Amino acid sequence: MTHHTIYGGNSAGQAVILAAGRGSRLGPLTADRPKCLVPLHGVSLLDRTIDTLRRAGIERIGATVGYLAEQIPRPGLTIFPNADWETSGILHSCASAREWLEDGPTLVIYGDIFFSVEAVKRVMAAPGDMVVAYDPRGVELWQRRSDDPLSDLENFRIDSDSLICRIGGRPARLQDV
Repeated sequence: MTHHTIYGGNSAGQAVILAAGRGSRLGPLTADRPKCLVPLHGVSLLDRTIDTLRRAGIERIGATVGYLAEQIPRPGLTIFPNADWETSGILHSCASAREWLEDGPTLVIYGDIFFSVEAVKRVMAAPGDMVVAYDPRGVELWQRRSDDPLSDLENFRIDSDSLICRIGGRPARLQDV
């Protein structure tokens, strides 16, 4: 499984891509474009995500936008502006797409990742009100890209019944991830 995080479940028929941020750690690559428009082998991360979602059977796709939002629109992509993108976080971006999140099962996907069609289909088929797909090698992969992985890793907890009881917050130790 590739490194990714996808929230969703219950055969989601729609997806919201979180694409409001700049990606300042990418330096000059995002000086003139949002992070999701950085190309990988000539295709932007956003266009790769849209293509993967469509190949997985998801046609209703939206994106939260902020930094250089005018560059994001694509045919068939619903736009959810996050005017406070500079001072807010992922939760605020999710709130900008609230009408879809309240409408029914929705995949919520980071705009700066890539993942397989199979991963999307597994999440869509998984039972539960909230499903989190993750790579169990996440800590190992993060250690390769950062001298301080704790400053950027996200965390979630499950209870003894494998139910998600908390999402978010920075872990104090790598063993807590």
